[in-house]
Amino acid sequence: MSNGKIERFHRTISEECLRTKSPITIEDFKEYIALYVKHYNTERLHASLSYLTPEDFLLGKQKEKLVFREAKLQKAEQVRNQFWIARERLLDMLFTTFSLLFFLSIVSFPLKHYS
Repeated sequence: MSNGKIERFHRTISEECLRTKSPITIEDFKEYIALYVKHYNTERLHASLSYLTPEDFLLGKQKEKLVFREAKLQKAEQVRNQFWIARERLLDMLFTTFSLLFFLSIVSFPLKHYS
């Protein structure tokens, strides 16, 4: 592991773990760091790992997770498209209805003749 990666890891622990807590004893530091390292490896998503966890890579689950994510994104896109299609249809219906009502109000409105 390069110095840059180690320094980045130390900075992350400092920013995301130690600065957010108030450890008093060495045991507190050890406990907080142990919990954070577990979180870092099993729950925290890493941009450099395609927003997966190191545990996903260790267990060989990256392909499975990426396929699941892609399916979820496609489903979300379908739902969004259906929403916009339904919205467009509703707006068309409303426009047609109001246009018809406006036309009928003009046609049936009694005209006064001033002389």
